[in-house]
Amino acid sequence: MENKFSLILKSIETNSQNEAQNHAQIQAQIQSQIQSSNEIKSYAQAAADGAQIQESSSQTLEQKKQQKQQEKQQEKELAKQKYREKRLIIQVDKKVAENFNSYQLRNQINDRFFTEENINLPVIATVTKSFTSQSIILTTMPDFSADFLLQKKTIWENIFSNVTHKIEKDTHWSKIVVHEVPIEPFSMDEGLSLLKEEIETYNPEIKLLKRPIWLSSQDKRQANKHASILIAVENARQAQLAIEKRLCIAGNWLIAEKCKENIAQKQCQNCQKYGHSTRACFGQSICQLCAERHKTFEHKCNICNTQGQNCPHTIVKCSNCGENHAANSSICGFYNAEKRSYKYAQNLQKTQQQQQQLQQQNSNSFHVLIDNTNRQW
Repeated sequence: MENKFSLILKSIETNSQNEAQNHAQIQAQIQSQIQSSNEIKSYAQAAADGAQIQESSSQTLEQKKQQKQQEKQQEKELAKQKYREKRLIIQVDKKVAENFNSYQLRNQINDRFFTEENINLPVIATVTKSFTSQSIILTTMPDFSADFLLQKKTIWENIFSNVTHKIEKDTHWSKIVVHEVPIEPFSMDEGLSLLKEEIETYNPEIKLLKRPIWLSSQDKRQANKHASILIAVENARQAQLAIEKRLCIAGNWLIAEKCKENIAQKQCQNCQKYGHSTRACFGQSICQLCAERHKTFEHKCNICNTQGQNCPHTIVKCSNCGENHAANSSICGFYNAEKRSYKYAQNLQKTQQQQQQLQQQNSNSFHVLIDNTNRQW
Protein backbone atom coordinates (compact mmCIF):
# COMPACT_ATOMS: atom_id res chain seq x y z
CA MET A 1 0.00 0.00 0.00
CA GLU A 2 2.72 2.39 0.87
CA ASN A 3 4.48 1.77 -2.42
CA LYS A 4 1.32 2.48 -4.34
CA PHE A 5 0.72 5.66 -2.37
CA SER A 6 4.31 6.79 -3.05
CA LEU A 7 3.89 6.17 -6.77
CA ILE A 8 0.67 8.18 -6.77
CA LEU A 9 2.37 11.09 -4.99
CA LYS A 10 5.30 11.02 -7.40
CA SER A 11 2.88 11.03 -10.33
CA ILE A 12 1.03 14.01 -8.88
CA GLU A 13 4.32 15.89 -8.28
CA THR A 14 5.51 15.14 -11.82
CA ASN A 15 2.24 16.43 -13.29
CA SER A 16 2.46 19.55 -11.14
CA GLN A 17 6.02 20.19 -12.27
CA ASN A 18 5.01 19.73 -15.92
CA GLU A 19 2.08 22.10 -15.46
CA ALA A 20 4.39 24.64 -13.80
CA GLN A 21 6.88 24.35 -16.64
CA ASN A 22 4.12 24.75 -19.22
CA HIS A 23 2.76 27.74 -17.33
CA ALA A 24 6.24 29.26 -17.19
CA GLN A 25 6.70 28.70 -20.93
CA ILE A 26 3.33 30.30 -21.65
CA GLN A 27 4.19 33.26 -19.44
CA ALA A 28 7.55 33.61 -21.18
CA GLN A 29 5.86 33.53 -24.59
CA ILE A 30 3.33 36.15 -23.47
CA GLN A 31 6.11 38.34 -22.06
CA SER A 32 8.07 37.95 -25.29
CA GLN A 33 5.03 38.99 -27.34
CA ILE A 34 4.49 41.99 -25.10
CA GLN A 35 8.13 43.02 -25.44
CA SER A 36 8.08 42.64 -29.23
CA SER A 37 4.83 44.65 -29.47
CA ASN A 38 6.42 47.32 -27.30
CA GLU A 39 9.46 47.36 -29.57
CA ILE A 40 7.23 47.70 -32.65
CA LYS A 41 5.33 50.48 -30.93
CA SER A 42 8.56 52.24 -30.02
CA TYR A 43 9.75 52.05 -33.64
CA ALA A 44 6.45 53.56 -34.83
CA GLN A 45 6.72 56.25 -32.20
CA ALA A 46 10.30 56.92 -33.25
CA ALA A 47 9.22 57.29 -36.88
CA ALA A 48 6.35 59.57 -35.85
CA ASP A 49 8.65 61.56 -33.61
CA GLY A 50 11.14 61.87 -36.47
CA ALA A 51 8.42 63.12 -38.81
CA GLN A 52 7.30 65.65 -36.19
CA ILE A 53 10.87 66.83 -35.70
CA GLN A 54 11.35 67.19 -39.46
CA GLU A 55 8.06 69.06 -39.83
CA SER A 56 8.94 71.29 -36.88
CA SER A 57 12.37 71.93 -38.40
CA SER A 58 10.87 72.88 -41.78
CA GLN A 59 8.37 75.17 -40.05
CA THR A 60 11.22 76.77 -38.12
CA LEU A 61 13.20 77.33 -41.34
CA GLU A 62 10.14 78.83 -43.01
CA GLN A 63 9.55 81.10 -40.02
CA LYS A 64 13.18 82.18 -40.06
CA LYS A 65 12.93 82.87 -43.80
CA GLN A 66 9.79 84.97 -43.32
CA GLN A 67 11.41 86.78 -40.40
CA LYS A 68 14.46 87.62 -42.53
CA GLN A 69 12.22 88.89 -45.33
CA GLN A 70 10.32 91.05 -42.86
CA GLU A 71 13.58 92.39 -41.44
CA LYS A 72 14.86 93.21 -44.94
CA GLN A 73 11.58 94.92 -45.77
CA GLN A 74 11.77 96.93 -42.55
CA GLU A 75 15.37 97.91 -43.34
CA LYS A 76 14.30 99.06 -46.80
CA GLU A 77 11.43 101.07 -45.37
CA LEU A 78 13.75 102.62 -42.79
CA ALA A 79 16.29 103.53 -45.48
CA LYS A 80 13.51 105.07 -47.60
CA GLN A 81 12.27 107.03 -44.60
CA LYS A 82 15.77 108.39 -43.90
CA TYR A 83 16.14 109.31 -47.55
CA ARG A 84 12.77 111.10 -47.58
CA GLU A 85 13.77 113.08 -44.49
CA LYS A 86 16.52 114.74 -46.54
CA ARG A 87 14.27 115.76 -49.46
CA LEU A 88 12.29 118.97 -49.84
CA ILE A 89 9.77 119.31 -52.67
CA ILE A 90 9.29 122.71 -54.30
CA GLN A 91 6.36 122.80 -56.70
CA VAL A 92 6.98 125.11 -59.67
CA ASP A 93 5.83 125.62 -63.25
CA LYS A 94 6.89 122.96 -65.74
CA LYS A 95 8.97 125.44 -67.76
CA VAL A 96 10.96 126.37 -64.66
CA ALA A 97 11.60 122.73 -63.74
CA GLU A 98 12.69 121.95 -67.30
CA ASN A 99 15.19 124.82 -67.67
CA PHE A 100 16.90 125.31 -64.30
CA ASN A 101 20.64 124.68 -63.82
CA SER A 102 21.25 122.14 -61.02
CA TYR A 103 24.90 123.06 -60.49
CA GLN A 104 24.31 126.81 -60.24
CA LEU A 105 21.21 126.47 -58.08
CA ARG A 106 22.91 124.10 -55.63
CA ASN A 107 25.92 126.43 -55.25
CA GLN A 108 23.69 129.47 -54.89
CA ILE A 109 21.81 127.93 -51.94
CA ASN A 110 25.00 126.69 -50.29
CA ASP A 111 26.56 130.17 -50.65
CA ARG A 112 23.58 131.67 -48.82
CA PHE A 113 24.13 129.36 -45.85
CA PHE A 114 27.85 130.18 -45.89
CA THR A 115 27.42 133.95 -45.91
CA GLU A 116 24.37 134.26 -43.63
CA GLU A 117 24.77 131.30 -41.25
CA ASN A 118 28.55 130.83 -41.42
CA ILE A 119 28.11 127.16 -42.32
CA ASN A 120 31.32 126.04 -44.01
CA LEU A 121 30.03 122.59 -45.00
CA PRO A 122 27.69 122.23 -48.01
CA VAL A 123 24.04 121.91 -47.03
CA ILE A 124 22.51 120.90 -50.38
CA ALA A 125 23.83 117.80 -52.15
CA THR A 126 21.62 117.67 -55.25
CA VAL A 127 18.96 119.73 -57.00
CA THR A 128 16.83 117.65 -59.37
CA LYS A 129 13.49 117.81 -61.10
CA SER A 130 10.65 115.36 -60.53
CA PHE A 131 9.68 112.90 -63.24
CA THR A 132 6.51 114.89 -63.88
CA SER A 133 8.60 118.07 -64.31
CA GLN A 134 6.30 119.87 -61.88
CA SER A 135 8.68 120.10 -58.92
CA ILE A 136 12.27 120.83 -57.98
CA ILE A 137 13.67 118.47 -55.34
CA LEU A 138 16.34 119.62 -52.89
CA THR A 139 18.31 116.81 -51.23
CA THR A 140 20.53 117.70 -48.27
CA MET A 141 23.88 116.34 -47.17
CA PRO A 142 23.86 113.65 -44.41
CA ASP A 143 24.35 116.20 -41.60
CA PHE A 144 21.22 118.17 -42.57
CA SER A 145 17.56 117.47 -43.28
CA ALA A 146 14.41 118.87 -44.86
CA ASP A 147 13.32 120.11 -41.43
CA PHE A 148 16.51 122.18 -41.24
CA LEU A 149 15.77 123.73 -44.65
CA LEU A 150 12.25 124.63 -43.52
CA GLN A 151 13.59 126.20 -40.31
CA LYS A 152 16.04 128.29 -42.35
CA LYS A 153 13.61 128.97 -45.19
CA THR A 154 14.11 132.74 -45.00
CA ILE A 155 17.72 132.30 -46.12
CA TRP A 156 17.01 130.65 -49.48
CA GLU A 157 13.27 131.13 -50.09
CA ASN A 158 13.61 134.29 -52.20
CA ILE A 159 15.65 132.33 -54.77
CA PHE A 160 12.35 130.63 -55.72
CA SER A 161 9.97 133.41 -54.68
CA ASN A 162 8.70 134.23 -58.16
CA VAL A 163 8.13 130.65 -59.31
CA THR A 164 7.16 128.66 -56.20
CA HIS A 165 3.64 127.28 -55.80
CA LYS A 166 4.20 125.13 -52.73
CA ILE A 167 7.04 123.89 -50.48
CA GLU A 168 6.62 120.59 -48.64
CA LYS A 169 8.55 117.65 -47.23
CA ASP A 170 8.81 114.38 -49.11
CA THR A 171 6.27 112.25 -47.25
CA HIS A 172 5.24 108.63 -47.70
CA TRP A 173 1.75 108.33 -49.15
CA SER A 174 -0.66 105.49 -49.69
CA LYS A 175 -2.33 104.74 -53.01
CA ILE A 176 -6.01 103.83 -53.33
CA VAL A 177 -8.09 102.78 -56.32
CA VAL A 178 -11.66 104.11 -56.44
CA HIS A 179 -14.08 102.36 -58.81
CA GLU A 180 -17.18 103.49 -60.74
CA VAL A 181 -16.32 107.21 -60.73
CA PRO A 182 -18.68 109.08 -63.14
CA ILE A 183 -16.68 110.46 -66.07
CA GLU A 184 -18.90 113.23 -67.45
CA PRO A 185 -18.78 115.68 -64.47
CA PHE A 186 -14.97 115.60 -64.52
CA SER A 187 -14.22 115.34 -68.25
CA MET A 188 -13.20 118.98 -68.85
CA ASP A 189 -9.61 120.31 -68.86
CA GLU A 190 -9.62 121.06 -65.12
CA GLY A 191 -11.69 117.97 -64.36
CA LEU A 192 -9.08 116.25 -62.19
CA SER A 193 -8.62 119.38 -60.06
CA LEU A 194 -12.39 119.53 -59.66
CA LEU A 195 -12.44 115.83 -58.74
CA LYS A 196 -9.75 116.41 -56.08
CA GLU A 197 -11.80 119.23 -54.58
CA GLU A 198 -14.92 117.04 -54.69
CA ILE A 199 -13.22 114.23 -52.76
CA GLU A 200 -11.74 116.51 -50.09
CA THR A 201 -14.99 118.49 -49.63
CA TYR A 202 -17.34 115.54 -49.16
CA ASN A 203 -14.79 113.35 -47.35
CA PRO A 204 -13.28 115.76 -44.75
CA GLU A 205 -11.05 113.06 -43.21
CA ILE A 206 -9.26 112.53 -46.53
CA LYS A 207 -6.44 114.77 -47.79
CA LEU A 208 -5.08 114.13 -51.29
CA LEU A 209 -1.42 114.82 -51.93
CA LYS A 210 -1.96 115.33 -55.65
CA ARG A 211 -4.65 115.27 -58.29
CA PRO A 212 -6.34 111.90 -59.02
CA ILE A 213 -5.30 109.89 -62.08
CA TRP A 214 -7.65 108.10 -64.46
CA LEU A 215 -6.62 104.44 -64.80
CA SER A 216 -8.11 104.08 -68.28
CA SER A 217 -7.15 105.87 -71.48
CA GLN A 218 -9.06 108.85 -72.86
CA ASP A 219 -10.32 106.80 -75.82
CA LYS A 220 -11.73 104.17 -73.49
CA ARG A 221 -13.35 106.77 -71.22
CA GLN A 222 -15.16 108.31 -74.16
CA ALA A 223 -17.02 105.03 -74.67
CA ASN A 224 -17.94 104.53 -70.99
CA LYS A 225 -19.86 106.36 -68.29
CA HIS A 226 -17.72 105.28 -65.35
CA ALA A 227 -14.04 104.60 -64.74
CA SER A 228 -11.56 103.92 -61.95
CA ILE A 229 -9.16 106.50 -60.52
CA LEU A 230 -5.96 106.33 -58.49
CA ILE A 231 -5.61 108.71 -55.54
CA ALA A 232 -2.75 109.34 -53.12
CA VAL A 233 -3.52 110.10 -49.45
CA GLU A 234 -1.20 111.25 -46.67
CA ASN A 235 -0.96 108.09 -44.60
CA ALA A 236 -2.14 104.52 -44.12
CA ARG A 237 -4.80 105.59 -41.62
CA GLN A 238 -6.60 107.71 -44.20
CA ALA A 239 -6.28 104.90 -46.74
CA GLN A 240 -7.83 102.39 -44.34
CA LEU A 241 -10.60 104.86 -43.51
CA ALA A 242 -11.47 105.29 -47.19
CA ILE A 243 -11.47 101.51 -47.74
CA GLU A 244 -13.69 100.78 -44.73
CA LYS A 245 -16.19 103.64 -45.08
CA ARG A 246 -16.05 104.13 -48.89
CA LEU A 247 -15.78 107.57 -50.52
CA CYS A 248 -18.57 110.02 -51.29
CA ILE A 249 -18.06 111.22 -54.88
CA ALA A 250 -20.66 112.87 -57.15
CA GLY A 251 -23.50 111.99 -54.78
CA ASN A 252 -22.65 108.27 -54.47
CA TRP A 253 -20.74 106.07 -52.04
CA LEU A 254 -18.01 104.45 -54.11
CA ILE A 255 -15.88 101.41 -53.32
CA ALA A 256 -12.20 102.05 -52.60
CA GLU A 257 -9.47 99.43 -52.31
CA LYS A 258 -5.74 99.28 -51.80
CA CYS A 259 -3.71 99.66 -54.98
CA LYS A 260 -2.00 96.39 -55.89
CA GLU A 261 0.83 97.10 -58.28
CA ASN A 262 1.80 94.57 -60.91
CA ILE A 263 5.26 95.45 -62.16
CA ALA A 264 4.80 93.28 -65.25
CA GLN A 265 1.67 95.24 -66.21
CA LYS A 266 3.09 98.64 -65.20
CA GLN A 267 3.69 100.96 -68.14
CA CYS A 268 6.28 103.71 -67.95
CA GLN A 269 4.81 107.12 -68.76
CA ASN A 270 8.21 108.36 -69.90
CA CYS A 271 9.41 105.79 -72.48
CA GLN A 272 6.00 104.02 -72.84
CA LYS A 273 7.51 100.55 -72.32
CA TYR A 274 6.28 98.01 -69.79
CA GLY A 275 7.90 96.42 -66.76
CA HIS A 276 9.20 99.44 -64.83
CA SER A 277 7.86 102.59 -63.21
CA THR A 278 8.17 106.12 -64.52
CA ARG A 279 10.20 107.10 -61.46
CA ALA A 280 12.81 104.43 -62.26
CA CYS A 281 13.12 105.35 -65.96
CA PHE A 282 16.10 107.25 -67.32
CA GLY A 283 15.46 106.44 -70.97
CA GLN A 284 14.49 108.64 -73.90
CA SER A 285 11.12 110.36 -73.47
CA ILE A 286 8.53 109.13 -75.98
CA CYS A 287 5.17 110.76 -76.64
CA GLN A 288 2.20 108.56 -75.78
CA LEU A 289 0.20 110.03 -78.66
CA CYS A 290 2.50 110.39 -81.67
CA ALA A 291 5.55 108.26 -80.69
CA GLU A 292 7.92 111.20 -81.26
CA ARG A 293 10.88 111.88 -78.97
CA HIS A 294 9.33 114.32 -76.52
CA LYS A 295 7.25 114.11 -73.35
CA THR A 296 3.52 113.56 -73.75
CA PHE A 297 2.59 116.87 -72.10
CA GLU A 298 4.81 118.65 -74.66
CA HIS A 299 2.75 117.28 -77.56
CA LYS A 300 1.14 120.26 -79.28
CA CYS A 301 -1.15 120.55 -82.29
CA ASN A 302 -0.09 123.31 -84.69
CA ILE A 303 -3.67 123.68 -85.96
CA CYS A 304 -5.85 123.94 -82.84
CA ASN A 305 -3.03 124.52 -80.29
CA THR A 306 -4.21 121.63 -78.10
CA GLN A 307 -1.35 120.58 -75.84
CA GLY A 308 -0.75 117.27 -74.06
CA GLN A 309 -3.99 115.75 -75.33
CA ASN A 310 -5.36 113.97 -78.36
CA CYS A 311 -7.24 116.09 -80.89
CA PRO A 312 -8.86 115.45 -84.32
CA HIS A 313 -5.66 116.56 -86.08
CA THR A 314 -3.32 114.20 -84.21
CA ILE A 315 -1.79 111.37 -86.24
CA VAL A 316 -1.85 108.81 -83.46
CA LYS A 317 0.92 106.19 -83.41
CA CYS A 318 1.97 103.61 -80.83
CA SER A 319 5.69 103.56 -80.04
CA ASN A 320 5.54 99.86 -79.12
CA CYS A 321 3.73 98.23 -82.05
CA GLY A 322 3.65 101.08 -84.62
CA GLU A 323 -0.14 100.86 -85.11
CA ASN A 324 -2.59 103.79 -85.25
CA HIS A 325 -3.49 104.07 -81.56
CA ALA A 326 -2.01 105.60 -78.39
CA ALA A 327 0.77 103.74 -76.60
CA ASN A 328 -1.47 103.10 -73.57
CA SER A 329 -4.45 101.85 -75.56
CA SER A 330 -6.01 98.58 -74.40
CA ILE A 331 -6.29 97.36 -78.02
CA CYS A 332 -2.50 97.28 -78.33
CA GLY A 333 -0.93 93.83 -78.47
CA PHE A 334 1.62 94.98 -75.88
CA TYR A 335 -1.17 95.81 -73.40
CA ASN A 336 -1.74 92.11 -72.70
CA ALA A 337 1.08 90.82 -70.50
CA GLU A 338 0.72 87.27 -71.87
CA LYS A 339 1.25 88.41 -75.46
CA ARG A 340 3.88 91.05 -74.71
CA SER A 341 6.92 88.77 -74.65
CA TYR A 342 5.86 87.32 -78.01
CA LYS A 343 5.48 90.82 -79.47
CA TYR A 344 8.89 91.87 -78.15
CA ALA A 345 10.40 88.71 -79.68
CA GLN A 346 8.72 89.51 -83.00
CA ASN A 347 10.11 93.05 -82.97
CA LEU A 348 13.57 91.78 -82.08
CA GLN A 349 13.47 89.21 -84.90
CA LYS A 350 12.27 91.86 -87.33
CA THR A 351 15.09 94.22 -86.29
CA GLN A 352 17.68 91.48 -86.69
CA GLN A 353 16.36 90.62 -90.16
CA GLN A 354 16.54 94.27 -91.19
CA GLN A 355 20.13 94.48 -89.94
CA GLN A 356 21.07 91.33 -91.85
CA GLN A 357 19.47 92.69 -95.03
CA LEU A 358 21.33 95.96 -94.60
CA GLN A 359 24.62 94.14 -94.08
CA GLN A 360 23.96 92.01 -97.17
CA GLN A 361 23.20 95.10 -99.25
CA ASN A 362 26.42 96.73 -98.09
CA SER A 363 28.33 93.55 -98.91
CA ASN A 364 26.81 93.40 -102.41
CA SER A 365 27.64 97.02 -103.02
CA PHE A 366 31.23 96.32 -101.99
CA HIS A 367 31.50 93.39 -104.45
CA VAL A 368 30.14 95.52 -107.27
CA LEU A 369 32.80 98.11 -106.53
CA ILE A 370 35.54 95.45 -106.73
CA ASP A 371 34.15 94.16 -110.03
CA ASN A 372 34.24 97.66 -111.49
CA THR A 373 37.87 98.13 -110.52
CA ASN A 374 38.88 94.92 -112.29
CA ARG A 375 37.06 95.85 -115.47
CA GLN A 376 39.19 97.02 -118.40
CA TRP A 377 37.88 100.07 -120.22
